[in-house]
Amino acid sequence: MTVPTNLETFVREFYRLSDVPDDQYLDLFHDDLEFHIGERHAYSRADLHEMRVLGAKAVANRVHNFDNIYWNDKEPDVVLATGTIDMDRLADGMQIRGLPWMAKIEFRHGKIKKYTAYATFPPLQAK
Repeated sequence: MTVPTNLETFVREFYRLSDVPDDQYLDLFHDDLEFHIGERHAYSRADLHEMRVLGAKAVANRVHNFDNIYWNDKEPDVVLATGTIDMDRLADGMQIRGLPWMAKIEFRHGKIKKYTAYATFPPLQAK
């Protein structure tokens, strides 16, 4: 099925803004959001802002490379997205390139209600 243009545009902008260290990203979320990446969770924009602040201290040069978006008209408010991520992890200096990720994005009233992302990051290396 063809993904509606407005959803594809939204998702592409979402990942572009996720790599920008400002709060425009937060405006894409519903007020009572759920955000899950691994063991990290946020349930409000304030929580998500704090998660982003901590993340900015942990990685540098993060870039999401968006590959595909999947949509089904039986669940018009849900998309699945895939891609890779490039980043420099500050804790051990590891340059992570081409790390695959997958995400499920659930919308309500044109904003993200629930975001769940999956990626397996390499273990920290001793310096």
